Amino acid sequence: PTHRAARRRRTPARMPDVPGSGGGECRRAWYPCGMAPPPFLLLASRDIDEVADDEHGSIARHLGVAPDDVARVRMERGPFTPVDLTGVRGVLLGGSAFTTITPPDLQSALQRRVEAELATVFEQLAEADVPFLGLCYGVGTLGRFAGGTVDGAFGENTAAATLTVTAAGRADPLL
Repeated sequence: PTHRAARRRRTPARMPDVPGSGGGECRRAWYPCGMAPPPFLLLASRDIDEVADDEHGSIARHLGVAPDDVARVRMERGPFTPVDLTGVRGVLLGGSAFTTITPPDLQSALQRRVEAELATVFEQLAEADVPFLGLCYGVGTLGRFAGGTVDGAFGENTAAATLTVTAAGRADPLL
């Protein structure tokens, strides 16, 4: 198989609930129970596989980790909450074909479902104190969840930013 095809099988859109070992059932829907989860979780809503794969690879590359260290949930493919955050060092919410500034009455049923579930995830992240990075759609969605106004009034040109990791950043346990 191609590298992309192999990667898709290792980072599935959604793993079914699998009974855990010992004390009760495992409810991890995004990674097989009984296995240590990757340190990072990418919440993705790209409906084109090639675009989703490219985003996943780019995020892993910019984190400086192997693609297998970034589990991926394809939110558009089905329900994904609650998210088991055990062992997760950070959660990322990437870009999307969805637009944060679309009024709810003009959003598709799919976007409304994903955003309702994201509200649950944001609450879980805050309760568990797990670091979160929102990229494009992710930062807009978090802003709106936090009560901010997200609109096109002060739009900016998009471009990649160059970041430099400092000594303090290198010592940060998240990185």
